[in-house]
Amino acid sequence: MKKRVKLLVPEASRNMHLPDVVVSADLKEVGTPTGGTRRCNLTGCTGTRIAVRWEDGQLTYPCTKGLDQTDPSKWRIIDHMTTEKRQFYQARYIPDFSIVRLPDGRIGWITGRTTTQGHALVHVDRNLAAQVKLSEQLELVKWGAQLAWDELERMEVEDV
Repeated sequence: MKKRVKLLVPEASRNMHLPDVVVSADLKEVGTPTGGTRRCNLTGCTGTRIAVRWEDGQLTYPCTKGLDQTDPSKWRIIDHMTTEKRQFYQARYIPDFSIVRLPDGRIGWITGRTTTQGHALVHVDRNLAAQVKLSEQLELVKWGAQLAWDELERMEVEDV
């Protein structure tokens, strides 16, 4: 007698919006997501692998953590040889005045000030700030301290 086993699919995978196309890192090939998803098998990775059928018929499973998702209808595989590794941290661990990318693609700077609901603020404009949960993963674009060093170096060059 065979026993049926329920396959555990990550909650995020079930509700994930897939793009219309996936583009290779060299921008030469275009693939179509088939709709299949599975948990990423790399140790510590929280991403989801999506099934992509390429023009030559090959089926691959790129991880969402290695895809540029700024365009919701067209995701691009990040070339790790030429692009810096993307760093994701919980909002509570990112220092003030660091530059971060929100999940919707907007970029802003984070402050340690919290709202009454315990959310961090990411300023995307002078007069507009987005609230994010302290546990939410944000992509760190640049550390606040690195911004200060860059500015000091720029000022030294201007003084010469």
